[in-house]
Amino acid sequence: MRRSAVAALVVPLWFDAAQPAMAQAPPPQEAADAEAVARPGDVTITADAVSYDWQARRSTFAGNVRAVRGDGWLRADRGTYDAENGMLTLSGGVFGIQGREVFVADEAVVDVNAREASLRAATLFLKDRTAPLPSDAAHARAGKNALTLKATTVRRLDSGAIEAGSVTMTPCDCAGDPDYDLRSPEVHVEGDRAILQHPSLGILGASIPLPVALSLPLTDRQSGLLFPPLTYASTTGFGPTIPVFVTLGRSYDTTIAPGFFTGSGGGGNPTLGLRSVVGPRYSGQFRYAPVEGTAGLLDLDLVQDLRARDSPFVPATFEGEAPTAAGRGFGGLRGVARFDHRTRISRWYVAAKGTVATDVALVSDIDPPSQLDRYLDSLRTDAGGVWSSGPMSAGADVTLLQDVRIADAAHPDRRLFGTEARSTFQRLPAAFLQLAPVPVGPAAFAIEASAARFASLAGISRQEAAIGFGPTALNAPYVVGTAAAQVPGGSRDGIVRLDVAPRLLWGNTGSQVLLAADVGGRADVWFFDSITSRNRQRAYASGGVRASSSLERGYGTYLHSIEPAVEVRAISPSAAAGSQNRIGDPYDAGGDPFSAAAKAAEQGIAPGLPLLSGAGNTKGVPASRRPYDEIDGAAPESGEALARAVVSQSLWVAGPQGHAPARVARLDL
Repeated sequence: MRRSAVAALVVPLWFDAAQPAMAQAPPPQEAADAEAVARPGDVTITADAVSYDWQARRSTFAGNVRAVRGDGWLRADRGTYDAENGMLTLSGGVFGIQGREVFVADEAVVDVNAREASLRAATLFLKDRTAPLPSDAAHARAGKNALTLKATTVRRLDSGAIEAGSVTMTPCDCAGDPDYDLRSPEVHVEGDRAILQHPSLGILGASIPLPVALSLPLTDRQSGLLFPPLTYASTTGFGPTIPVFVTLGRSYDTTIAPGFFTGSGGGGNPTLGLRSVVGPRYSGQFRYAPVEGTAGLLDLDLVQDLRARDSPFVPATFEGEAPTAAGRGFGGLRGVARFDHRTRISRWYVAAKGTVATDVALVSDIDPPSQLDRYLDSLRTDAGGVWSSGPMSAGADVTLLQDVRIADAAHPDRRLFGTEARSTFQRLPAAFLQLAPVPVGPAAFAIEASAARFASLAGISRQEAAIGFGPTALNAPYVVGTAAAQVPGGSRDGIVRLDVAPRLLWGNTGSQVLLAADVGGRADVWFFDSITSRNRQRAYASGGVRASSSLERGYGTYLHSIEPAVEVRAISPSAAAGSQNRIGDPYDAGGDPFSAAAKAAEQGIAPGLPLLSGAGNTKGVPASRRPYDEIDGAAPESGEALARAVVSQSLWVAGPQGHAPARVARLDL
C-alpha cells in the first residue's frame, strides 16, 4: 500500500553517538496528519512529498529532502529510507553541514544502526573557525577553508572521524584550481588533524611520492607539520623548508623550518645579480601574547653559505681603514633577525620593531621582497614608549641604523659587526611632547617639542676624519684621491637638536563654501659636540589656506558629487643665527636657490666648494651623510610655496538599512 503526503519522519541517524533505537515507520495516516516528535539521537526528515510502502517498510522522499538534528543537517533532491535494514539513501545534489564541515556529494548512504554515513564523489570543505557557514551548495566553497578534500568515497564513523578513499586534498584556500595538492589512497580526519597514508605531492601536473605518512594540522593552533612552501629566487634558487608548528600553551607558539638553498648559477662570481647562495638554511618564528595588551613576534633566517669562498679579500680603500675579509658573514654563517613587540597598559604604549643582519648583502640575497631596506641605505630598529592623557602625549624613543650601502656592486660583501662595520649615526635617545589640537576660541591650538641626540656608536672612520667623506658616502668614488675635493676637518660630529613647532588651526561651519586655515612655525637649534663654531639656530614660519565646496545630485539610490577645492601652502625663508652653513632637507643640493639633488648636498661645513667633476650638481658632502638629516628630514632654508587646484568627482550608492553609503567610483583632476 502506498500513500503520498507532505510529512515529517523521525529516524535515528549518525549525528551523535547515542544508543541506536530500532526505526519503525509510522502508519500512513499518522505520518500524514501528525507532526513527528523527535527523541534523543533522532533526526527529523522532511520533504515536499513522502510515499510509504508498509509491506516493504520503505519510505520514499521527493523534493527538498532535508534531514536535521541539532546543528547538523543534510539536504538532497530525493531519498529513500529502508527501515528493515536501517539504511537512508539521499541522492541528487547532496549538501550537508556538520559543525565546521561542509560537503557536497552525488550520493549519501547512512547506516542508521551503525551510525555511519558514506558519501560518493564527495567534496569536503573544513571551514576556518572565523568563516560563516554557507546556506546552499552553490556557496559551499565561500569563506576561508582550512582544508578542501575531494574523494571518490567518504565515510563518517560513529566516533565522528572521517575516512576517505582516493583523496585529493589541499590546505590552499584557492578560488580556482590549487597550484599544488596532496594525494593519498586513504585519509583519516579526526578532530583538528588529517593523516595521509602513502601520500604524494601533485604539482605542475606531476605526482611526487613522499616516503612517509603525513599528519597535517587543520587549525592555526595545532602542533604539527605545515605544508612545505615552494619558493624560487634568482640568487638562492629553490629554497624548500619543512615547517613544523608547535604550540607552547595558550600564549606562545613557534614555527621551526629547516631547509636548503640550492643556488642558481653564479659560477663563483660575488657580483650582485650574478652571485649565488647555496647551503642549509633555517627559518623560525616565535610568537607570544602572555597577557592582555602584550604581543610580539621574533623572526630569524639563517644560512650556512657554502659559497662564502666566492667572496674574495678586498683591501681597504683608505690607509688605516679595516679591509673586507674573505668569505660572507661570519665564516659563512649569515642571518637576519626581525622583531616586533607591542604593549599597551593603561595610559602607556610601548613598542619596538626592527631588523638586524650580519652582513650588507644578506637581505637582498635571501629575501628579495625586502630589498627596499637596502635601497633605503640602512636597516632600522626603533623602540620607544608613549604616555598619553587626554590631548597630551609624552614619550621617548631610540633609532638604531645598520649602514648597508654598497659602494662596489662587484664586491658587495661586508660584515656589519666588528672592524668592518661602518660609522653610522644613531638617534640615542629622543624625547618628545605633543599637545593635540585643543579649542582656543574659534580656533584650535597644537604644539610639538622634541630633543634628540645624534652620535655614532662606532666612532668616525679614519677616511671621513681625514677628508670629510666616509667609505660609503654616495659620492665617495669622486672624492677619494682627489685633493681638490677633500674637506679636512669636515667629518660628522655628534650633536643635540632641539625643536619646537606650534600651530593654530581654524575652519568655518554652516556655509556652502568650507574654509580652513592654519599658521605656525618651527624653531630648531643644533649643538655640536666638539666644534662649537658649527652651532646653528633656525626658525621659519609655515601655513596654508584651503577653500572647498560640494555639489550633489541624486539619481534614485545613487548620488553624484563634485567637490572643487583650492589650496595654497608656504614655508618662509629661514631666519638663522650662528654658523652660516646651510642646513636643508635630504634632497637639498645646498645654496640659494633650493635645488633637488638626492645624491649630494652641502653639509654645512665647507661653503663654496666647486662642483665635483662628473658628479653633476653636487656641492660639498652628500646629503645622506648629514647627521641631523640622516634620520629626520628638515625643511629647505630658502623657503617654498605650493598652490593646488583639485576637482574631485564621486559616485555613491545607498547601503542597506543601518549601513553607510558606499563609494562606487572616484575621479580627481
